Amino acid sequence: MVDQIEDMTQSLTDIASLLRTSREVSLEVFINDLGRKALLMACASYFEHVLTKDVQSFFDDQFGSSHPAAHVVRVKAISRQYHTWFDWDKSNANKFFGMFGAEFSKWMQEKVRG
Repeated sequence: MVDQIEDMTQSLTDIASLLRTSREVSLEVFINDLGRKALLMACASYFEHVLTKDVQSFFDDQFGSSHPAAHVVRVKAISRQYHTWFDWDKSNANKFFGMFGAEFSKWMQEKVRG
């Protein structure tokens, strides 16, 4: 997916350059604005994919992918739940860290401060 994001970035840069060369300033501004939004969504999707995959892999490794605990995590903690992992109004990941317990949360907050 990183390659796809890099390809998108290059394509948007090329289009903006072509529009600049053609003196299509309003279209260049439009494509740059649209491009920023599309890249933001692509990056957000990428991080959602990586985080959910890593959490599921951890539980699969601990219990085995066919274990009921791994299934519960997949269905009730991961599937369609990513948006609840974070407090989107705050500029930190403390809510996410807190899902793994108070001790882990404190440790991660200290790491982030460092």
